[in-house]
Amino acid sequence: MDHRCFFVQVHIHPDTSSQKKKQRTDLWNSSATKKQGKVLSFWCFSPGYTMNALVRQGVRTIILTSGTLSPVSSFSLEMQIPFPVCLENPHVIDKHQMWVGVIPKGPDGRLMSSSYEKRFTEECLTSLGRTIGNLVRIIPNGLLIFFPSYPVLDKSLEYWKEHDFAGKIEAVKPMFVEPRNKGTFTEVMDAYYRKAVCPNSNGAVFLAVCRGKDGRVEVDGDSADQPLRLEATRSSPAPLHHPSRARKFNGKRGASEGLDFADKNGRGVIITGLPFPPRMDPRVMLKMQFLDEMKGRNAANQGLSGNTWYKQQASRAVNQAIGRVIRHRDDYGAIFLCDQRFSNTDVRAQLPSWVRPYVRIYENFGHVVREVSQFFRVAQKIVSILQ
Repeated sequence: MDHRCFFVQVHIHPDTSSQKKKQRTDLWNSSATKKQGKVLSFWCFSPGYTMNALVRQGVRTIILTSGTLSPVSSFSLEMQIPFPVCLENPHVIDKHQMWVGVIPKGPDGRLMSSSYEKRFTEECLTSLGRTIGNLVRIIPNGLLIFFPSYPVLDKSLEYWKEHDFAGKIEAVKPMFVEPRNKGTFTEVMDAYYRKAVCPNSNGAVFLAVCRGKDGRVEVDGDSADQPLRLEATRSSPAPLHHPSRARKFNGKRGASEGLDFADKNGRGVIITGLPFPPRMDPRVMLKMQFLDEMKGRNAANQGLSGNTWYKQQASRAVNQAIGRVIRHRDDYGAIFLCDQRFSNTDVRAQLPSWVRPYVRIYENFGHVVREVSQFFRVAQKIVSILQ
């Protein structure tokens, strides 16, 4: 059998695209008379197949560069070609320009977690709402808040509205929320940018989803059952307090990837959880199965296991999100990891090399408020002098 066949997985599933369209129910055009079709998908789960084909063409040097290849070891394993030279550079900023903290507990002392069992509990939703309500008061200008999935974002906002957390947050900074419909991306982002830097306001808050829609595959949840979507479009954030003024946008990337929140557009980023892919989705299941089979075929048992790959997808999405804030040599910002699982050494080890040395775990929320307030006072003074 051709070895190429092993790299491609085939999946057949019902075509549900017609269900999204409004159906006529008259006798002449009844949808009941139409048979539902099926979709035949061919998915290649080995980037190494293409990379090896490139090598066979006699290419002298292959250079892969990115700001989010970390962890590099697993990335090179998936490429399935040797990388004799691996370089992971530090950031261009100094330590006084970045604050990074793991916040496992909110101001009420309750643990925060976006795990499947805890993410929708009243305790976690309340603690996260109080945490954000306190942080918006000490973070200047723009603040980004990333959720693991759209269901978690929607549920959090619903709960915060019902219990007045949203009102308290918006009393300080207006909130812009990332919906999922089509629209005009540029004008809505400009609206957020204008509010974030406005000298007559306290800034703005942008709520989005890690990875979002980037033109590839949307990863929608932590161990959830929602299917992955291949939509390349998404809706723009709309001011939460002006639903009638909701604006839509159409973009190839989500807020966590590709967009620039430099300077006042993003002085802080809050990660509310680990954005694992939906484990029961066919793509995820087949990818993990493929990696386990590849690892089993390797005589030296080398290679990336399905479970390791699954965990690292969440880490890469987090790394993409936190990279939105500090964008150049004179920039500065704060990173808040608001999930108790970031306290685990293995999870923190997946963070970028320019972040890891500065991560601290804060068991007392009062210490966070005090240190972050001091951080922004010092950073503003130092940067203004250097400029």
